[in-house]
Amino acid sequence: MARGGKSSRRGRPKRPPVRKAAPKPSGGGKTSDGGLSPVDIIIGMMRGDMPFDDARFKAAVAAAPYVHARRGTAEAEAESSVRHEDALKELE
Repeated sequence: MARGGKSSRRGRPKRPPVRKAAPKPSGGGKTSDGGLSPVDIIIGMMRGDMPFDDARFKAAVAAAPYVHARRGTAEAEAESSVRHEDALKELE
C-alpha cells in the first residue's frame, strides 16, 4: 500500500496560464525598420511602381499572412417584431 501524505502530482494537470497577445504594430504600411510591408511590395509590383522581382514577390506573398491579419466577420444585429414561428406560419 502507498504511504505518505497528499501527493502534488495527483489528478488532472493544471492548464498553463493564458498568454496575452502581443500588441499590434501601427506602422501605417511601413515595417519597424522603415522598409515596405509585404502588401505594399505586392501592390507596387502589380501597379508597376517597382520592378518585378520573382524572389521578392514570392517572399512577400509568403510573409503577408504573418504580418497582416485577416478581416474578421461582422455579426449582424437586427431588430424584428415578427417571431420566427409566426413567419413560418405565414409561409404555409
